Amino acid sequence: MPDHYIIQCSANSATITHRVVFPYKDPAGKPQSGYRRSVHTLEKRDGQWLVVSTMGSPLHPSDVLRYLERDWAAADVSGDPSWIEHNYADDFVGVSSRTGKFSSKADDIADMKTSKNDTTAARVTNMDVRMSGDVALVTGEYHATGTDEKGANFTRHIAFTDAWKKQDGRWLVWSSQGTPIAD
Repeated sequence: MPDHYIIQCSANSATITHRVVFPYKDPAGKPQSGYRRSVHTLEKRDGQWLVVSTMGSPLHPSDVLRYLERDWAAADVSGDPSWIEHNYADDFVGVSSRTGKFSSKADDIADMKTSKNDTTAARVTNMDVRMSGDVALVTGEYHATGTDEKGANFTRHIAFTDAWKKQDGRWLVWSSQGTPIAD
């Protein structure tokens, strides 16, 4: 399943870069996901675009985490709780950037299912990944816009720290804490 395309073109050449996520089962039969980055170079010859080179390589775990953070922001826009169900650790603990309250995986799933907020755009920037074995910290900034339950527009700019742990071959969000940034 390719996604996250970056396309750079000139009149006679193009480079296409994208992520590929491929599902598989480990030897114990548990579902896993593999991640690769692919790069394709095309040239225009005699009026037709031809692929002149292509390559793929596995993503470094820090790059996998950066993509997962972007996927999380996209899940906020889509309002689909399946991202949380699939990517939060069962023992997840979060701290809300809006209320300061603690939440569990079940709390965040329920919140996404019942939320009357409509996030129309969300992105993460300035990410830094620090890793030690099967644990990683991702820090960065989250930017979101939309309308709240009363129809009022909102803009959120949050500094975040997310703790991830690798469990059964997958990176799972273990903890998340956000702090509003005054613009």
